[in-house]
Amino acid sequence: MTAVISVHILRSRGQISAGHADLIRALVEHTMRLTIVLASFHTEFAKFTSIQTKIGQKELCGLSGKIHELDNLIRE
Repeated sequence: MTAVISVHILRSRGQISAGHADLIRALVEHTMRLTIVLASFHTEFAKFTSIQTKIGQKELCGLSGKIHELDNLIRE
């Protein structure tokens, strides 16, 4: 008899109301929208940092050349 009661309890807890189903669906939709927004943000952030890194590398390369020239002038 205990097993029958346990099965009945598990079945009754497995059922959800229409209201709960709507709340779960809304939560999933919001989560999916947030995921899309975060993915877009990460993509744009990666593009931005990539561009800034390239600009920084060019500036450092130019600065390195100027430091080398200055070093040569000081040694002369």
